[in-house]
Amino acid sequence: MNFIELDEFLRQPNDEDKFFNQFINDNGEGLIKNEIKRVYSNNKNQDQWVINSSKMMKEDESFAIHQHKRFISFQEHKHDYIELIYVYSGVIKQRINGLQVNIKAGEICILDLNATHSIESAGEQDIAINILMTESFFNSMFMSSLSENDIMSKFIIKAIYNKKENSEYLIFHSCNNEYIQTIMKRLLCECFDKKVAFATAVNAYILLLFTEFLRDYKNNMGDPKVKDLDVAIITEIKNYLYKNYKVADLKSTSEHFHFNPDYLSKLIKNLTGDNFIELLQNIKLKETCTLLKNSDFTIEEIMNRVGYGNMSYFYKLFKKNFNLTPVKYRNLHKK
Repeated sequence: MNFIELDEFLRQPNDEDKFFNQFINDNGEGLIKNEIKRVYSNNKNQDQWVINSSKMMKEDESFAIHQHKRFISFQEHKHDYIELIYVYSGVIKQRINGLQVNIKAGEICILDLNATHSIESAGEQDIAINILMTESFFNSMFMSSLSENDIMSKFIIKAIYNKKENSEYLIFHSCNNEYIQTIMKRLLCECFDKKVAFATAVNAYILLLFTEFLRDYKNNMGDPKVKDLDVAIITEIKNYLYKNYKVADLKSTSEHFHFNPDYLSKLIKNLTGDNFIELLQNIKLKETCTLLKNSDFTIEEIMNRVGYGNMSYFYKLFKKNFNLTPVKYRNLHKK
């Protein structure tokens, strides 16, 4: 498939377009909202519904590419996957987290798992592509490749691990970036042609796409958004360490976040001013203080609970940080 053939393919109504058009013709527009939920969601009765990856992908797939449905609107919903929306032509009008966001031809929007959005009905020339990526798609090899792409790796980690916090979305105003347009078109040709090893090619094109985002991300996002993501990712790292401080080390933490250890160490240093060992020590010592003040555990029991095995080293470290021994600290602060 070449670019001319791709253009012709995208502008023709596909099977789902035809299905929904026929459904409207047969039933009117009153029942279309319930039918959309039936097709795309496992739970059709929720007011705030979720489009499920199991409805959009085969069982063994970790990503999928679909052309956005024209002529029908989508009520406010979430996804259980990360979604990249590329507008091929026209404009896609939506509300994301309550804000009106219009994405023009050539632009790209990435939504994390928590983002709530609704989409207005698209016209005949409003053509968009949705790339769906599950958590498993961002495996260690892919994340290692992205590890130097600060803004994308932070966004992805926040999307995957920070599911209860405020959602994020990124807009890339890439309509004048010919390289991104070429990458997207080649990616789509691979997907719709489905030649041998097309999945490997798609992986490579998505990696190229994210790398190109990196090169101009400050222009696309602005410093406040970058700082928000900085806060989000260091919060996730600290949350992980607070839960696993007894056994965590640089290797296990790097594996959890799919980063190489050197990169994670550099990231922590840049965001906190401390290296990994210092950050972990601070968390352990904070927990030590909590136990000294609020428990009847012996000093040795507390030392073991926070992951230290050498009493002499533990006392030396504690006194260096608080200018008190653990016993004196307890006597001073015990409630």
